[in-house]
Amino acid sequence: GGGAAPIVDFAALNGSNALTIAGGNADVTFAGTTQLTGLTVSGSDSVTFSGVVSIPGSINITADDAAVDAIDVAATIDSTAGSVTLNGVTELNATVDAGQNVVLNGATTITAAMTITADAGYIDINAAIDDRSEEHTSELQSHSFISYAVFCLKK
Repeated sequence: GGGAAPIVDFAALNGSNALTIAGGNADVTFAGTTQLTGLTVSGSDSVTFSGVVSIPGSINITADDAAVDAIDVAATIDSTAGSVTLNGVTELNATVDAGQNVVLNGATTITAAMTITADAGYIDINAAIDDRSEEHTSELQSHSFISYAVFCLKK
């Protein structure tokens, strides 16, 4: 083995159905997505959000790479009526919004001022948080409750 992972790049996804991607160890990039009733990615090495993803359905992402940005949120991800679940080592550079819950299941690095919002649910962080943002203005907002399994801020 040791070859580079295949790359799957979605420039713009729009549609009124749910989309499930079995990554097959690929590196998956979303450059902009709207309207989907759900987005699930599993079995990928990495997932990058390079463009805004705003859909009414839930977003459930699993990335298996051990890199600090296996899940790279470089642009806002927003599940307007559902939940956002990120399973894997995550780098947050942009806002994460959910109509319901936000769940982070993996070590997470915050590299820019950003906000995590769960409008009608909870924020559940099940791993260490490393806040490397310059401005230290990262916010967690939930109208219900915030649950932390492990929460560490380091400079």
